Amino acid sequence: MSTRGHANHGQGGSSYASGIAATTLPAVHVGPGVLYIVRAVRGECGCEFQCLYLDEHFGGSRCVCSHGWYLADDGTSCISESIWFHGQTTYLVLIVMGILVLILTSVISICLYTRYQRRKLEGIRNELVDGPDDQLTRIRASSGITEYNPNYEFGGGSCTIKDLKEIPRQNLTLVKALGQGAFGEVYQGYLKSFARDSVEMPVAVKTLTEMSSDQAEMDFLMEALIMSKFRHPNIVHFIGVCFGKLPRFIVLELLSGGDLKVFLRDSRPKPERPSSLVMRDLLLCAIDVAKGCAYLEDNHFIHRDIAARNCLLTTRGPGRVVKIADFGMARDIYRNDYYRKGGKAMLPVKWMPPEAFLDGIFTSKTDIWSFGV
Repeated sequence: MSTRGHANHGQGGSSYASGIAATTLPAVHVGPGVLYIVRAVRGECGCEFQCLYLDEHFGGSRCVCSHGWYLADDGTSCISESIWFHGQTTYLVLIVMGILVLILTSVISICLYTRYQRRKLEGIRNELVDGPDDQLTRIRASSGITEYNPNYEFGGGSCTIKDLKEIPRQNLTLVKALGQGAFGEVYQGYLKSFARDSVEMPVAVKTLTEMSSDQAEMDFLMEALIMSKFRHPNIVHFIGVCFGKLPRFIVLELLSGGDLKVFLRDSRPKPERPSSLVMRDLLLCAIDVAKGCAYLEDNHFIHRDIAARNCLLTTRGPGRVVKIADFGMARDIYRNDYYRKGGKAMLPVKWMPPEAFLDGIFTSKTDIWSFGV
């Protein structure tokens, strides 16, 4: 309290603090001290509430606000606690968002860089790995296959990998598995003429597993070569291949009727339901297969595995057309080693004539025998 001039807020004399109301901190201030009382005034310094001088000489000042209010960013006005808290929350949100954006940018950059490096390595690997033509040449050389096979010549011209239509992989979409083929899974898919084309054509996709042997690679490539030269309504239509990278694809027309074997079994008469097929339907199916075999014979080609399971239907309803498929066993007609996959012989003994089974002789009559069976 002021000893004199108390009406002037202590400015008229010396002031002191009562020892009873004061808190003494030992070893903080040693010796006698002087207490200065600096007042807070209203209406000065441009402050909205009060102006607080920083020393007894009034050399500096700052604005203060009443309890529950906070000094605004302008340094003079006061804002309520809720507004101040909202502002602090906004700053905090902005800081957190900035950190998240920085982290997200870093993650995207790392992913893009990793993808770039992977594509770069894949490109280098593709340059080092032999192409399909080189693989065929290498496999033939290692297997001692040096003689030309006339079965792979059509219309006076030879068939090479370069004659196969390469389909961009991004234009092909696999939908579901249809079954297990000789080389790998067979899928139903859709093919676009262009990447951005909205029109999609249903197709069947034969795949070759990535861990296939050299022999399986050759079988798969030769099947594509053979089928690419066929143009007949009773032969499955070849569309193209995806040989650019693994796994390799052969793209064929999709025959939704399934294979002839399952169709005939499902159409057998039952006690509660007679067969939906009449003799004319069976004859038409047989004629379709015979037409396909005649086309193969005209082209000096031997299928070696004519069976109901390798004949597909365009539909199960009226107007069905039967087409011959699965030419995987045709590649070794003039070879001594028989068709083998996974270490197991796959020769169709039930459909083979005696000379083929006993002596390994396959001619055009081999398919006639199988057709009769």
